[in-house]
Amino acid sequence: MGMVVIPKGVWGICYDETYFDCITNFIKSGIYIPDERMPGLGVIYLPLELLFSKVIALNIFIILQIVLSAVSAYVLALISKLLFKKDIFFYTTFYIYLICAFTAISNSYPGSESFATSILIFAVYYYILALEGHKKSNFILSGTFLIWMIFIRPAHFPLILVFAVLITVQLIKNKQKVLPALFLFLLPITIVEGAWIIRNYMRYHKVIPTLNSIYLSNCRDTYRFQIWQFEKAWGKEEWGIDWLTEKDTSDIRKEKVPFPNYIYTSKYNEDSLRSFKIFLNKSIIRYQVQKDLGKAYIDTMSKENLEIVQAKCNTYIESLKNERPFVYYVTSRWGILKHFFKLDMFGNFQEYYLGVICAGLYYSIIFIGFIGIILMAGYFFSLSYLALIPILPLYSVFIHAIILRLSQSRYFVPSYPFMIICAIYALYWLYCKANNRSTAKV
Repeated sequence: MGMVVIPKGVWGICYDETYFDCITNFIKSGIYIPDERMPGLGVIYLPLELLFSKVIALNIFIILQIVLSAVSAYVLALISKLLFKKDIFFYTTFYIYLICAFTAISNSYPGSESFATSILIFAVYYYILALEGHKKSNFILSGTFLIWMIFIRPAHFPLILVFAVLITVQLIKNKQKVLPALFLFLLPITIVEGAWIIRNYMRYHKVIPTLNSIYLSNCRDTYRFQIWQFEKAWGKEEWGIDWLTEKDTSDIRKEKVPFPNYIYTSKYNEDSLRSFKIFLNKSIIRYQVQKDLGKAYIDTMSKENLEIVQAKCNTYIESLKNERPFVYYVTSRWGILKHFFKLDMFGNFQEYYLGVICAGLYYSIIFIGFIGIILMAGYFFSLSYLALIPILPLYSVFIHAIILRLSQSRYFVPSYPFMIICAIYALYWLYCKANNRSTAKV
């Protein structure tokens, strides 16, 4: 497991080679390997690398996602206007989204967040247009953008069912034909997903709709992966503790180990975890490797020691599950959920006040947005097609933080624009109440 240095000449503030190496290998060999990322970004990046050097291709990639993000801000505002039926909501949504650093910062590096966010906005926009009686071709466009987004962020695969159910219910309410519309919506999804399933079956001899594993091999096959599973079992964010600080010295007892007392079981305690940290420090081997675009810093360990780490972590996790089930099944999720919404990206701003403003806006939208989701509960019970707006942020939190135990806030980026709409709904509702309006519905 290592850290990749940003390639010289690439404008991005960070770089993850796993999104692009598979495309480079496909160009060179005709084989899409390693297939640990779905090829949603490859549709954009492949022609760029065919025409330009890798550095130039990555920089053009960044420019394209900035342009698409700007267009999607306008489209998100159109969605808000379609829902609220007033121009003020168009401008409110547009300008709030425009200054949201939480989403905008993903435009500054080559990765998945920016394109996934923009493409999901387009999928929702055409979904609304289709159900509000515009061209039937909007069903095709919505399905096309949705499957494209899923091929960038496969954790959103179940959204196909959510879209399909809401489309079906709305068309039944409108006494319109369901099958033709569903056929158009599912047509691009069936073609693209069908081709990917066939490809995976030929390679792995089993049906795989998304990825063979949700974890990258350069993580899954390392000691860090085992540590992460143990941390997540009691609710700590990935690598939330620096396991590489303990030294085999006589004053080891003076060093503070930040483990909460409620995680200990009959299989491990503070002393055994200290010893485990010392073992890690002794076992890890660090070195550098030269990549095409820079140096990668690698840390690894022998197969024998990796097996020891894996056995210990498995034992610790099983004991926690059996002896402290409430911690494993409930408390851990709450801990991960808190980390999921925790921000650390604004601390690097040169101007401190900018970081404070950006963080304040982020948390305000989260807080008011959840109020909006509660106020929109009627849409859930009626299965209104408008329920998709609050469903998207709720789904993102549920699938990432609760089910997959992923604590990084970047996973929330694609759904955050819809949290803005929920927040605006809440403000509108409060405005109606404050002015004694007869209704606060949109």
